[in-house]
Amino acid sequence: MPANATVTITGNLNVLSGARLDADSAPSTITVGRNVVGYPGSTTGLGCTAAHGGCTTGGPDGNGPYAGQQSSITIMGNASFDHVFNAALDGLTVNGNVTSVGGGAGFDFPGFIPFSVKDDTIHGNLTVSGLSTTWFGVIRSTIDGNVSLSDIMLGDPDGNEIVHDTIGKNLICTNMVPAPQIGDADDGIPDPSYPFSTVGRNVIGQCGFVLAP
Repeated sequence: MPANATVTITGNLNVLSGARLDADSAPSTITVGRNVVGYPGSTTGLGCTAAHGGCTTGGPDGNGPYAGQQSSITIMGNASFDHVFNAALDGLTVNGNVTSVGGGAGFDFPGFIPFSVKDDTIHGNLTVSGLSTTWFGVIRSTIDGNVSLSDIMLGDPDGNEIVHDTIGKNLICTNMVPAPQIGDADDGIPDPSYPFSTVGRNVIGQCGFVLAP
């Protein structure tokens, strides 16, 4: 998507099987009136944030043309992904739920393919299950409902990072390999409290480490 594009979709945004939506490499403003739906084998890239190092075109060192900028993306309904190849969701506001079932790029796909939930505000629940890919993480996100992460298998030993989130209800982590962790997500951040998360109700399963001691 071109830099600084403004797009309003009154209905659903459907990313069809085998298709790729590239709206994560430059800042844009996107409003989806209903739902985002990713079909099997598709790739959805939505959003880029300054906290994530700026948009890709800006470069990780922050010296590119979009350094410090970020997208403004609002989904009025739900975001659902069915056996997709990849989804990078960075800096979204989702009024409903985010759900991903199955899929992934596989453990050894040539090139690093992160499945990310970063800097998002989700007013419903976040559910990710049955994912097999290189890397996955939920970082700096606010989820008003439950977060359920299950059967997520990764090729990167530094994956399954759950860091600096605010979760309104329960956090449930089961059968995740590698075990969920902080990993290197707090590298270079001097605040010792940064990696920890706030969970409104219960932490169940593998993610007890997210709470501050």
